[in-house]
Amino acid sequence: MNGLGKIPEERKRRLDELFEAFSVIGDDTYVYLCDMQYDFSRWSKVLADDFDLPGEYMYGAGTIWEEHVHPEDRNAFHQGIDDIFSGRSGGHDMQYRARRKDGEYDVCTCRGIVIKDMSGQPEYFGGAIRNHSQQSHIDRLTGLRNQYGFFEDIRDHIDNKIPMRVCLIGISKFTEINELYGYTAGNAVLQTVGRYLMDHVGNRGGTFRMDGSKFAIITETQTHDDMERTYEELRAYFREGVKIGEEYVPLELHGGTIGIDDFITDDQTAYACLNYAYDESKVNKHGDLVEFRNELSADNIKSAAKLHSIRKSINNEFEGFYLLYQPVVDAKTESLIGAEALLRWKNNKYGMVPPDEFIPVLEKDPLFPVL
Repeated sequence: MNGLGKIPEERKRRLDELFEAFSVIGDDTYVYLCDMQYDFSRWSKVLADDFDLPGEYMYGAGTIWEEHVHPEDRNAFHQGIDDIFSGRSGGHDMQYRARRKDGEYDVCTCRGIVIKDMSGQPEYFGGAIRNHSQQSHIDRLTGLRNQYGFFEDIRDHIDNKIPMRVCLIGISKFTEINELYGYTAGNAVLQTVGRYLMDHVGNRGGTFRMDGSKFAIITETQTHDDMERTYEELRAYFREGVKIGEEYVPLELHGGTIGIDDFITDDQTAYACLNYAYDESKVNKHGDLVEFRNELSADNIKSAAKLHSIRKSINNEFEGFYLLYQPVVDAKTESLIGAEALLRWKNNKYGMVPPDEFIPVLEKDPLFPVL
């Protein structure tokens, strides 16, 4: 603690008010604010928890935080803070590595500024720390939660064994809108769709902006029939058109859905199954909502569980995968001219799994190119 002693309650209250104002505009960063007269700070509680700090309120926070800065970055950090409190600098903008409570280091960018009182004396030092190891969960274009938030919510439901239904919705031939009307118009269309989803579906489930022109819904209350009705309402509305300039442009949708209630899968496997249903809607069903069902499994073993095991095998140095070679013979000379490599997979639980049971779904999975 500094020589002035404990911070008065009135100054602490003022610090809290300013901190709350900083937090509103923090935008996925860790906010901090220091009363420089008492060297008393309030830091983001999330940061305090993630990096195992004594708490969100601290005396001498700079010294405490310095112990979490990587040794190779510590001198530059110390000099920067010393310049702030000695009055040689009115702010700082630096990058360093900081140690989390698990001992690993994250790359952080710290930006701060000195706020002076009416007499021109330094009173507060405040700013924000951005952790580059963490992704923002908000899509800046639509304001919806993005795919990082989507996967986080899927994991939370699975971990807490909360049944859910998930729907993936995409705009057909969206690239044509960009080409005909420009990217600004295309962005406006995405904003319109996102806003409509939030207004008309948000009370029944979470809404998300995924990659490209795709959106997603996670609901704990809607059955398949409910979701189908919701989807058909969306199709009917957007077929009436969204306004671009002086004209209304009709939108066609594709949609896939999956119910998750057995929690034997993970978020990536569930999304691969969802994408499979979505592509069926897009390619074969003219936009009708397609539900991913588990009939693809042999012997009534759920394909989601099987796909989950296959994904684990890929991550475990392709355990269980092997190649069979089918001879290729010249029809005229009947001589061997080569061989076709056929991918197969087996394990102790499922035995040899035919490729037509896992390849169609696995092709929609991010791990497929690795395989």
